[in-house]
Amino acid sequence: MGRGAETDIDLKAKIITQVTIDNGKYLNAAKKFGVTPSRVRSVWRAYQKTGSIFPAERSGRPLERTARSDRALIKLAKKNRTLSANQLSKLFIQENKGIKGYGRKNVEEILHGAGFKFTVCSKSFVQALQSK
Repeated sequence: MGRGAETDIDLKAKIITQVTIDNGKYLNAAKKFGVTPSRVRSVWRAYQKTGSIFPAERSGRPLERTARSDRALIKLAKKNRTLSANQLSKLFIQENKGIKGYGRKNVEEILHGAGFKFTVCSKSFVQALQSK
């Protein structure tokens, strides 16, 4: 978890320039820009490590879904076109031994991305049912 607001890019650039001019002295840059010496030191170390003043990409939480299982879901949806997203989700989870990340909303999102249209399957005509 972060400890505070991230330093903006302009200030980082000014800090890096000042520290390089002062041959690595943090205090002068800290006083000049009104930040703590630890902030200057962390900006300088990050710059030396990456060679850039831009923030590094963060990985975030990894997805539980994979492209392979998404394709398997699409294949299952093609076989069972009459199932709703909720029914398809339950069937897919059951077939894949409790796989996570495939609730109704995610299933709808995956199928929408694959070009499926969400229409309710048509019911039998009332007359056909009443004629029995």
